[in-house]
Amino acid sequence: MRYETVTAPTGEPIELAAAKVQARIDDADDDEAAYLQNTIIPAVRRATERYLRRPIRAGQYKAVLADLEQRGVLILRGYGPAVITSVSYLDAGGVRQTVPVAAYGTENVVEGVLVKPVTAWPDGTAFEIAFDAGFGAVPEDIGLAMLLLVAEFYAKREVSAVFGDAQCSAYDWLLDDYRCGVGL
Repeated sequence: MRYETVTAPTGEPIELAAAKVQARIDDADDDEAAYLQNTIIPAVRRATERYLRRPIRAGQYKAVLADLEQRGVLILRGYGPAVITSVSYLDAGGVRQTVPVAAYGTENVVEGVLVKPVTAWPDGTAFEIAFDAGFGAVPEDIGLAMLLLVAEFYAKREVSAVFGDAQCSAYDWLLDDYRCGVGL
Protein backbone atom coordinates (compact mmCIF):
# COMPACT_ATOMS: atom_id res chain seq x y z
CA MET A 1 0.00 0.00 0.00
CA ARG A 2 1.30 3.43 -0.94
CA TYR A 3 0.08 6.68 0.61
CA GLU A 4 -0.17 9.98 -1.25
CA THR A 5 -1.02 13.47 -0.08
CA VAL A 6 -3.91 14.91 -2.11
CA THR A 7 -4.27 18.25 -0.31
CA ALA A 8 -1.35 19.09 1.96
CA PRO A 9 -1.99 20.77 5.28
CA THR A 10 -1.09 24.45 5.37
CA GLY A 11 0.68 26.36 8.10
CA GLU A 12 2.09 25.09 11.34
CA PRO A 13 -0.06 23.89 14.25
CA ILE A 14 1.45 26.39 16.68
CA GLU A 15 1.78 30.12 16.14
CA LEU A 16 5.12 31.90 16.08
CA ALA A 17 3.88 34.38 18.71
CA ALA A 18 3.16 31.56 21.18
CA ALA A 19 6.53 29.93 20.44
CA LYS A 20 8.32 33.24 21.06
CA VAL A 21 6.61 33.61 24.44
CA GLN A 22 7.44 30.01 25.40
CA ALA A 23 11.09 30.41 24.33
CA ARG A 24 11.28 33.87 25.95
CA ILE A 25 12.35 35.66 22.78
CA ASP A 26 12.18 39.45 22.63
CA ASP A 27 9.85 40.76 19.90
CA ALA A 28 12.70 42.81 18.41
CA ASP A 29 14.92 39.79 17.68
CA ASP A 30 13.97 38.92 14.07
CA ASP A 31 16.84 36.44 13.51
CA GLU A 32 15.82 34.34 16.49
CA ALA A 33 12.15 34.46 15.47
CA ALA A 34 13.09 33.33 11.94
CA TYR A 35 15.13 30.47 13.42
CA LEU A 36 12.10 29.38 15.45
CA GLN A 37 9.72 29.65 12.51
CA ASN A 38 11.88 28.04 9.83
CA THR A 39 13.79 25.42 11.80
CA ILE A 40 12.53 24.60 15.28
CA ILE A 41 8.73 24.72 14.83
CA PRO A 42 8.69 22.49 11.70
CA ALA A 43 11.13 20.04 13.34
CA VAL A 44 8.99 19.86 16.48
CA ARG A 45 5.85 19.28 14.37
CA ARG A 46 7.51 16.44 12.45
CA ALA A 47 8.83 14.87 15.68
CA THR A 48 5.39 15.12 17.28
CA GLU A 49 3.70 13.56 14.22
CA ARG A 50 6.20 10.68 14.35
CA TYR A 51 5.60 10.24 18.07
CA LEU A 52 1.80 10.32 17.64
CA ARG A 53 1.94 8.23 14.44
CA ARG A 54 -0.57 10.56 12.80
CA PRO A 55 -0.72 13.96 11.12
CA ILE A 56 -1.50 16.92 13.34
CA ARG A 57 -2.78 19.34 10.71
CA ALA A 58 -5.88 18.43 8.69
CA GLY A 59 -5.24 17.23 5.16
CA GLN A 60 -6.58 14.94 2.44
CA TYR A 61 -4.79 11.72 1.57
CA LYS A 62 -5.23 8.52 -0.39
CA ALA A 63 -4.02 4.97 -0.08
CA VAL A 64 -3.26 3.25 -3.39
CA LEU A 65 -3.32 -0.55 -3.75
CA ALA A 66 -2.91 -2.87 -6.73
CA ASP A 67 -5.98 -4.94 -5.78
CA LEU A 68 -8.26 -5.71 -2.85
CA GLU A 69 -9.75 -9.04 -3.86
CA GLN A 70 -7.69 -11.19 -1.48
CA ARG A 71 -7.21 -8.59 1.22
CA GLY A 72 -10.49 -8.42 3.13
CA VAL A 73 -9.98 -5.95 6.00
CA LEU A 74 -7.43 -3.17 5.44
CA ILE A 75 -5.71 -1.04 8.05
CA LEU A 76 -4.66 2.48 7.10
CA ARG A 77 -1.71 2.92 9.47
CA GLY A 78 0.00 6.12 10.47
CA TYR A 79 -2.92 8.48 9.97
CA GLY A 80 -4.82 8.00 13.21
CA PRO A 81 -8.55 8.49 13.24
CA ALA A 82 -9.65 9.39 9.74
CA VAL A 83 -12.79 9.83 7.70
CA ILE A 84 -12.96 7.71 4.55
CA THR A 85 -14.35 9.88 1.76
CA SER A 86 -14.37 7.31 -1.05
CA VAL A 87 -13.14 3.93 -2.24
CA SER A 88 -12.64 3.53 -5.99
CA TYR A 89 -11.04 1.09 -8.43
CA LEU A 90 -10.48 0.43 -12.12
CA ASP A 91 -12.93 -2.07 -13.57
CA ALA A 92 -12.09 -4.61 -16.31
CA GLY A 93 -12.67 -1.92 -18.96
CA GLY A 94 -10.22 0.48 -17.29
CA VAL A 95 -12.97 2.83 -16.06
CA ARG A 96 -12.71 4.22 -12.52
CA GLN A 97 -15.68 3.11 -10.42
CA THR A 98 -16.65 4.25 -6.92
CA VAL A 99 -17.58 1.61 -4.38
CA PRO A 100 -20.92 2.53 -2.76
CA VAL A 101 -20.54 3.59 0.87
CA ALA A 102 -23.02 0.87 1.87
CA ALA A 103 -20.61 -1.77 0.47
CA TYR A 104 -17.90 -1.16 3.08
CA GLY A 105 -17.54 -0.15 6.68
CA THR A 106 -14.88 1.75 8.59
CA GLU A 107 -13.73 1.77 12.17
CA ASN A 108 -11.13 3.95 13.89
CA VAL A 109 -8.94 1.71 16.06
CA VAL A 110 -5.70 2.16 17.96
CA GLU A 111 -3.61 0.99 14.97
CA GLY A 112 -5.30 3.31 12.46
CA VAL A 113 -8.47 2.94 10.41
CA LEU A 114 -10.04 -0.40 9.47
CA VAL A 115 -11.74 -0.49 6.06
CA LYS A 116 -13.72 -3.67 5.46
CA PRO A 117 -16.14 -4.84 2.79
CA VAL A 118 -19.67 -5.79 3.80
CA THR A 119 -19.36 -8.94 1.67
CA ALA A 120 -16.35 -8.77 -0.69
CA TRP A 121 -14.41 -6.13 -2.61
CA PRO A 122 -15.37 -5.82 -6.29
CA ASP A 123 -13.13 -7.29 -8.99
CA GLY A 124 -10.76 -4.62 -10.16
CA THR A 125 -7.32 -3.07 -9.91
CA ALA A 126 -5.73 0.20 -8.85
CA PHE A 127 -7.84 0.66 -5.74
CA GLU A 128 -7.76 4.10 -4.11
CA ILE A 129 -9.04 4.88 -0.63
CA ALA A 130 -9.46 8.63 -0.16
CA PHE A 131 -9.58 9.97 3.38
CA ASP A 132 -9.29 13.05 5.56
CA ALA A 133 -6.95 12.92 8.55
CA GLY A 134 -5.49 15.28 11.10
CA PHE A 135 -7.08 17.68 13.54
CA GLY A 136 -9.26 20.55 12.40
CA ALA A 137 -8.23 22.45 15.53
CA VAL A 138 -5.10 21.20 17.27
CA PRO A 139 -5.95 20.02 20.81
CA GLU A 140 -4.47 22.27 23.50
CA ASP A 141 -2.51 19.36 25.00
CA ILE A 142 -0.69 18.78 21.72
CA GLY A 143 0.00 22.49 21.27
CA LEU A 144 1.42 22.76 24.78
CA ALA A 145 3.60 19.67 24.33
CA MET A 146 4.95 21.16 21.12
CA LEU A 147 5.65 24.48 22.84
CA LEU A 148 7.59 22.62 25.57
CA LEU A 149 9.81 21.08 22.90
CA VAL A 150 10.21 24.39 21.05
CA ALA A 151 11.54 26.01 24.22
CA GLU A 152 13.77 23.01 24.96
CA PHE A 153 15.27 22.94 21.46
CA TYR A 154 15.72 26.71 21.46
CA ALA A 155 17.50 26.68 24.83
CA LYS A 156 19.73 23.67 24.01
CA ARG A 157 21.31 24.07 20.58
CA GLU A 158 24.20 21.67 21.01
CA VAL A 159 24.24 17.89 20.88
CA SER A 160 23.26 16.66 24.32
CA ALA A 161 20.59 14.74 26.10
CA VAL A 162 17.81 17.06 24.94
CA PHE A 163 15.08 15.63 27.14
CA GLY A 164 15.34 15.97 30.87
CA ASP A 165 13.14 13.59 32.82
CA ALA A 166 10.56 16.28 33.66
CA GLN A 167 10.44 17.57 30.06
CA CYS A 168 10.03 14.10 28.55
CA SER A 169 7.41 13.14 31.13
CA ALA A 170 5.37 16.27 30.46
CA TYR A 171 5.60 15.72 26.69
CA ASP A 172 4.56 12.05 27.00
CA TRP A 173 1.81 12.85 29.47
CA LEU A 174 0.30 15.52 27.22
CA LEU A 175 0.46 13.41 24.05
CA ASP A 176 -0.18 9.80 25.07
CA ASP A 177 -3.99 10.02 24.74
CA TYR A 178 -3.61 11.07 21.08
CA ARG A 179 -0.98 8.47 20.11
CA CYS A 180 -1.96 5.81 17.55
CA GLY A 181 -0.71 2.25 17.37
CA VAL A 182 -0.06 1.89 21.09
CA GLY A 183 -1.97 -0.96 22.73
CA LEU A 184 -4.38 -0.18 25.54
